[in-house]
Amino acid sequence: MEIDSPDSMETTPSLTRPRLEAARAAIITAATLLFGVFSLAGSRDIAWAGQWLLLAAPACAYIHFFLWRRLPRNRPGEGLPLLSTLGSGTQLSLARGILLGLVFGFLAGPLPIGVLSWVPASLYTLAVLSDYFDGYLARIKGNVTLLGADLDMELDALGMLVGVALAIHHGALSYWFLPIGLARYAFVFGMWALRRAGKPLHELPPSMSRRPVAGLTTGFLSVMLWPIVRPPASTLAGVLFLMPFLASFLRDWFVVRGVVDPASKGYLEIRDIAKTVLTDWIPLSLRGLLVGGLLQAGLWGGPASPDRIAELAAMDIPSPELVVSVFWLIEAVGLVLILFGVAGRAASLVLLFPQGLTILAAGLTPVRAMALAAMIGILYLGTGIASLWQPEKSLFARRAGERSGG
Repeated sequence: MEIDSPDSMETTPSLTRPRLEAARAAIITAATLLFGVFSLAGSRDIAWAGQWLLLAAPACAYIHFFLWRRLPRNRPGEGLPLLSTLGSGTQLSLARGILLGLVFGFLAGPLPIGVLSWVPASLYTLAVLSDYFDGYLARIKGNVTLLGADLDMELDALGMLVGVALAIHHGALSYWFLPIGLARYAFVFGMWALRRAGKPLHELPPSMSRRPVAGLTTGFLSVMLWPIVRPPASTLAGVLFLMPFLASFLRDWFVVRGVVDPASKGYLEIRDIAKTVLTDWIPLSLRGLLVGGLLQAGLWGGPASPDRIAELAAMDIPSPELVVSVFWLIEAVGLVLILFGVAGRAASLVLLFPQGLTILAAGLTPVRAMALAAMIGILYLGTGIASLWQPEKSLFARRAGERSGG
């Protein structure tokens, strides 16, 4: 991906402090890498820790190099004055990039064992959360910049690639998911090739679905890095989660190429019909499938199911009796909320935890597969018509920290 800044690289007084802040961040990153390699060496062996460092260090260095070359874009817009300091949002974006660099290092070898096996997932989850809060901080502090937008776009692509690659490397996803991780890079390369060929390109209009789809996809990838996640459930979930992401990219590519005109009457009519079907009527069917499927599967067999307790005990899950009781309560409450359309997306997200664990323990039956598909569908589409409360609609309608109409 091109990294040369289109702006002037002349040194100005306004760049002095941002460059000092970038240099200080690089020192902190180096110290973090040293701490990481010594910690991993002490927990496993020095050769494996060294392999991790050989991947993590260049990845982190690239993020710093990317930031350094784009410091002249530390301004609210083209032609506007430079800001005298890196904003808190950009600093958090940089931290997000370093977290992804640390996760990238775990491609060096097999999944760590014991407590260390949760480290990649934990670091990646922190990076995903940072993606939400960096923009929030930039907007509430009033320091949204071109630099921050560049860094955010680059890290979106890197985060997708790292998440997919590591999930494949650790066996949660199959190799045919790799093109999903490369989608952003393929998109940029395709645009570059078209420009080189003199082909016309069209601007992408704003989209209400692009950001939620990307956010849900990276959240899914953070779960795929859990050491307990395994096929075939992870493969089914991967198809269901990544299909909307791929469809979004294909739609954007057709718009850029001019194959689809998003302002045309025909497109707008088809979009409105599809929106009504996808967000009003299909979720209503999914609610019925989910409630019926989980009731037929037995809601974990009851609050004190001997079968579920035995399954969890065989997996060395601590306090299996308590876990079964808590999960039974989660499923019972979650199904009531989804049945009446109350915060259905949040309820579906919570339901994924007991469902994932029971599939891991008891296998993926057709009924469980149907329930899993319905949960993921509701997570994307909501609960549709006849819903009492869908608070997530307002969260998806605008970015965090953005005022209404902003």
